[in-house]
Amino acid sequence: MDKNGWRWGGALQARRWWAGLAMALLGATGAQAAVSLSLSPSGYLPDNRNTQVVVTARWSGGAAVESFAIWYNGRLITTEFTSYATVTRPDNQTIVATVDLLFPAGSHTLTASLKVAGEAQANAGTTFHVPDLDQTRLRSTVLARVNEMLHRHDAFRFSRAISLGDPALFAARASDPSFQVYVDPVYLKYDDPQGTTAQYVEKYYFGLSYYRDLVLGVDPELFGLNREPQARFGPVILWHEMVHAMSHLAEESGSPNRLQGPIPFMSDEAIDHFHLYWAEHCMGLGLERLKVFEQFIVQRGTGTPSATDAATARNTWRQFVSTCNASSDPMGVPTPEQRATFKRLTGFHIDPAAVKAMYREQGFSGLYFDATVVTQLSPADGASVTTEQVTATARVSTDASAPVDQAGFLINGAVQMGTLAGDTFSATLPLRMGSNTLQPGVIVRGADGLPGQAVLGSAITVTRKAPPAVCPQITTWSNADQSLYAPLRITRVDHENTPGYFYFYLFANPNNPQEKVIRNTYFSLRASPSLTRDMTFANNVGVSLISFASAADASLVWSREMATWDATPPGNRPDLVQRDATMLLWSWTAIDGAKNIEGLYLHQGSVIVYVGLKSLLASDVIGQQGVATLLQRASTTLGLVDVKCGGR
Repeated sequence: MDKNGWRWGGALQARRWWAGLAMALLGATGAQAAVSLSLSPSGYLPDNRNTQVVVTARWSGGAAVESFAIWYNGRLITTEFTSYATVTRPDNQTIVATVDLLFPAGSHTLTASLKVAGEAQANAGTTFHVPDLDQTRLRSTVLARVNEMLHRHDAFRFSRAISLGDPALFAARASDPSFQVYVDPVYLKYDDPQGTTAQYVEKYYFGLSYYRDLVLGVDPELFGLNREPQARFGPVILWHEMVHAMSHLAEESGSPNRLQGPIPFMSDEAIDHFHLYWAEHCMGLGLERLKVFEQFIVQRGTGTPSATDAATARNTWRQFVSTCNASSDPMGVPTPEQRATFKRLTGFHIDPAAVKAMYREQGFSGLYFDATVVTQLSPADGASVTTEQVTATARVSTDASAPVDQAGFLINGAVQMGTLAGDTFSATLPLRMGSNTLQPGVIVRGADGLPGQAVLGSAITVTRKAPPAVCPQITTWSNADQSLYAPLRITRVDHENTPGYFYFYLFANPNNPQEKVIRNTYFSLRASPSLTRDMTFANNVGVSLISFASAADASLVWSREMATWDATPPGNRPDLVQRDATMLLWSWTAIDGAKNIEGLYLHQGSVIVYVGLKSLLASDVIGQQGVATLLQRASTTLGLVDVKCGGR
């Protein structure tokens, strides 16, 4: 459409033009004669579609034509008109030139003049009115018919697992201001004498009237589901042409949803049909077979089917699957990647695997789909365990034609054979720390001496985690906790309340990276009573708590500390007082003679507790009194840990 609101006619794409009108007129010579000139159309046109503009000139004799001109709404269009006109000569005295144009709604005026040598100039004019075309109604009706088709299978269960298209994507394409809907059966007959039902006109050349428009043979109200599957005016045709429109816009805009063909240099139309013929094959014949399949299995319920029923259902299911993996296009079917692009463009999605999964989730037997079905029973997909191994159990369902010879599991790619008892089998599987992939499978006996066939169930994931801490990681420590330490005259408490990665070393090489990756929370308390001596070894009490995220982390650090103690020569370490699997007590005397006794405890599996007592008097005796005091302080501290483990 040019800036004046009209388009050159579509008839020219199918007609052979003669030489331009100007050449035909200017080439006419002869004796003087009266000249007449007429234009059409005129009056009120019946509808808005391609309109044939006709200029008819008549004169007798062979006088030469000196000039010809034509105006549209006052604009001179002689060059365009004469270049694209179809010229005929009904007789020796008449010349007729026609051009198809598409006019917008409203009133229009055409005027023309013809000058023949020796005669007065002939003038003609015509005014015509084009009725308003309700684009809102036409577009809405087209989308309504398409939407009816998209939801035509909603009564079936499989509709929950498929999509014939996204109504929002179709509506978005129809909202393009350049997209119009026209009813013009005459235009469609130019391509198909029998009358094409609908056509999306994609390309624009000078002389074509429709561009980015949908041209229909009848009003879209007549495209109805009740006329299918044999009717020429079915909504699937509108769906088909709207997909052309969506693909065209994606191609022009450079969208990532542009469709790709199987070979280079295919035309846009051929690429569209490569996808459309596959989709129509699947949603037509394919879904008709799926309807039969669903009705059959729903009638028989979710129990175990008889061998005959299972075989009948499998045959119909295979027909559906094979149909959806075929096409009427000789170029074949789109690849999974191409289907994904088609889905993004249109919302179309029919995947037999997804349909099968939907039926299985509803409880229908796997024998309706496969002769042998392997189902994981335990552990469940996504399970987490703390043990080094797990007992896996699976069920195999099969019919007499496929006896099972062996059964087992793939655990992280390695085969672990199982014990088959009836229709179930089990095996004890080793687990590595972290994620493990488990997949049950059986070997079905081959027919007539052929090798057996492996049938696998769905793979699941089992995660092995470290055993949980008996005492969860402590995350709080408040000044109120000092009250658990006697005497009560405490002058200072240092503590760190924030859990996190704290790099610490207990008699270990600071460059060893192992401890650095262990998540722990570190708390320390230094309690110093007044100078008044309350009891032996009470002048200074030190307590440190290190709580870990797991018993494994705590055990690792504890083991390293014990190994470090054992590796230190006795002459270079404090005096050992007492030691067992979870406790280490030692003592030493400072240079000034002060006595020190310290203890390290592994408590509740995930907390390491340090308690240290220091006397300021050289006369203090470590012996039994010091150990008793240390144990009393340690008992108080471990009691505090127990309180913290309770969630305080």
